[in-house]
Amino acid sequence: MVIPKPVPVPDKRIPIQLSVEQLGAIIRLLYENNAFGIANKTELIELIADSFSTTKQFKINAGSLRNHFNAPVPKTLDQVCIFMSEQMVCRHRDGRNNMESKSNLSGINMAQAVSIASFIIGFVTIWIHLEIRIAEINVDLTNLKQDMIIHKTDNRKDMEILRNENNNNTKAILEKVDEIQIYLRNKKN
Repeated sequence: MVIPKPVPVPDKRIPIQLSVEQLGAIIRLLYENNAFGIANKTELIELIADSFSTTKQFKINAGSLRNHFNAPVPKTLDQVCIFMSEQMVCRHRDGRNNMESKSNLSGINMAQAVSIASFIIGFVTIWIHLEIRIAEINVDLTNLKQDMIIHKTDNRKDMEILRNENNNNTKAILEKVDEIQIYLRNKKN
């Protein structure tokens, strides 16, 4: 059974201040750490490409995002890793528990990065639940169609039986009518 893909709402993309390269690297990091409920990389990448826009591209090319996901540029990986590790080390050393930071990666601070990651995970989770529900509805529809086919077959069998009985009854009546006509002719003579 093929599960239908969600259709994004036109012009309703979430703007982020990341490059496609950085987004691909972050998605790969989250994917490799099982942060998503989607095992199919192609579906995940297409969903993210349809849901976000960068400062340079309103429509993210899924193929480009896939390329950066599958083979991230080392420089981009270094930027993402350095940014994440700086945020964690600085917070640990300074004893800060808040997520407000002046340091950023392409215009986003750690709080925004975590928010984006959380949103992506939440969005994907909701999408998965909707897909599961749609699949359940499709299974119910398939079962109803099969029941209709079974009942249609049963109805055909019942109609065939009734048709045969009707034919037999008609033959018997016609035979009786013939006998009566022969009797009446013989009686006239």
